[in-house]
Amino acid sequence: MSENETEFNLTALDYAQITSLLNGNLQSMDKGDWQSFIADYTDDGIFFHPYRKLNIEGQTNLKQFLISFAEKPNNKIITHWESNIAIQVGTTKHSAINNSYWQAIKDGIIITIGTHMDELKKVDGKWKIQKRTVLVKWTKEEGNVQTD
Repeated sequence: MSENETEFNLTALDYAQITSLLNGNLQSMDKGDWQSFIADYTDDGIFFHPYRKLNIEGQTNLKQFLISFAEKPNNKIITHWESNIAIQVGTTKHSAINNSYWQAIKDGIIITIGTHMDELKKVDGKWKIQKRTVLVKWTKEEGNVQTD
């Protein structure tokens, strides 16, 4: 059997590690901690955010994205929340898929709601984000939006 054909099951530890990865990634983003943020991605990791017209690939570009994001005064007071994490076995060995909800909160008010679609890969025993797709469903300014 090739690696793509090998049966693979996620363990309780895998679920816990993936959940911690996803939650920690948002905390790294909110803190402007680019080292932790990029460590959560594979070397060729992708952050795709069609609403913001972003398609960021690779560690160097992810670092520059987070530095730029953290420098914007408005982003320093926004907190991101991840919820309803739904992890499934991926299509290849040591891969997983996540679909979850997220929201951004500013001054105690929800300003954005959306979904994350994550492709995850276990690299050297550690779960990493191979691709994160950020879809916006609603914003305080625009109401319902559709980006998928």
